[in-house]
Amino acid sequence: MQLFMDHFPGVAHHLPDHVRCYRLLYTIVWHLRVDAGIVERLPVLRLLIEDHHKLWAALYPTCAKPKLHQLHHVPDGIAFLGKVIACFTCERKHRSVKRSAVNVYRHFEHTTIVDMLNNMAEELGNCDIFAEQSLVRCSRTVDVHGVCIGVAKWCLCHCGEIHDTDVIVFANSHVGRAVSFWKHPASITLAVQFILLTRVAPHVDVFHQSATVMFAPVSDVIDAVIWLPLHDGLIRVGMPPSGVCWAV
Repeated sequence: MQLFMDHFPGVAHHLPDHVRCYRLLYTIVWHLRVDAGIVERLPVLRLLIEDHHKLWAALYPTCAKPKLHQLHHVPDGIAFLGKVIACFTCERKHRSVKRSAVNVYRHFEHTTIVDMLNNMAEELGNCDIFAEQSLVRCSRTVDVHGVCIGVAKWCLCHCGEIHDTDVIVFANSHVGRAVSFWKHPASITLAVQFILLTRVAPHVDVFHQSATVMFAPVSDVIDAVIWLPLHDGLIRVGMPPSGVCWAV
């Protein structure tokens, strides 16, 4: 929806309140996705939630949801714990379930659960589940001046799993397409190799892929973002709202 509204700005002219309501929700979600600095942003978050709920009640009076009320308690929980806690842990396994079930035609529940359990056991045996950063299924190494560097197609970091080909945004406002993830055997930090994406015009979230390949610490990644392919190799990126990620 965010990319749709960016791609067709005329929607805001015809449905200004509906677009504003959704953009408020989009901004709320991004405040919660970026954990760093969230305590300092709590006053802003509370105002955003209040404005969104008032507008939602006016626009959709018959569509009240319990989750809307529960959202009012989220800032209190953040203030108590000092950080954002993800509550929907089961939803993180959607990709894993689909990956396990794609070729199952009989005994769906049993076969899928056994396969997922086996995959999880393998991952737990190959990495530290309490590590802030780790390569996932690191199956190859690259010799760099006599040092074997681990390389993987995806990694686990503070914002969740990041995969190769994901479009990622950094704290310094750079945007890139992930290629691979690297780890030195003597270091606990990870590096991401990415292709830099550049804006076609200032203040427009449309990018094209450059020829520049760069490395950066995985800790500098804010999150993977949604994107929409356009013509001539251009893509429209769902960037975080201003004031959310650049302050970390």
